[in-house]
Amino acid sequence: MSFVCRPAVAQIHIPTYTGTPLMITGGVLNQQILHASVPGARPSAHVDRADPVSTLVPEGRSQVPRQLAQSYPPEARSEAQRFFAELLTGYQSIEQRFGIPRRDLAGAVAAFIAGSWMAYRGRPFPDRYFPPLVEQSRRILASLPQLREATAPARQETYEQLAILGMFMATTQMALDRQPDRATAAKVRQAAKDYLEQFLSVDADRVSLGPKGLSLE
Repeated sequence: MSFVCRPAVAQIHIPTYTGTPLMITGGVLNQQILHASVPGARPSAHVDRADPVSTLVPEGRSQVPRQLAQSYPPEARSEAQRFFAELLTGYQSIEQRFGIPRRDLAGAVAAFIAGSWMAYRGRPFPDRYFPPLVEQSRRILASLPQLREATAPARQETYEQLAILGMFMATTQMALDRQPDRATAAKVRQAAKDYLEQFLSVDADRVSLGPKGLSLE
């Protein structure tokens, strides 16, 4: 099993792997928010726990599929943009399947970590571990004043980026499960390692996902 909803994935055209899109760092939520997903992160002393920050993202015009496609060669950008838009739409099935509120940043964070973990470890991510990971992400994000101060476009950009990249890594790993390719698998594993380490600021080998969410070995 995988946390990716297989009927939805079956409708997504997975192009031949030509490289992994780069994470967008400029213009998204502060890296402090991203790094706060590390276990042990502490909320600011100024945060009122009785008034947590909402992790829901307002509706807005989608820009991230086009932005991510810019890391591809010019002749491949149009297809890449369509593909990333499909992944973003496909992610909605994950929200529905696990009862995650629509456009919840916590779900996108969990999907990104789970998808990258799948690609790095080269194996499926158990469904039962996903809800605890979402809840862990929500608790941490909701405690951060940076999220309260973030603009609606910044929230949306981060939500879309993480949802798309999480789906990208998961669907690519599923494609490799169906049709193994050692060279491609090595590239995808390296990309997943880079994602995890950039996002969590820890060695990817230390990242463990289980019934209590994310922990460090």
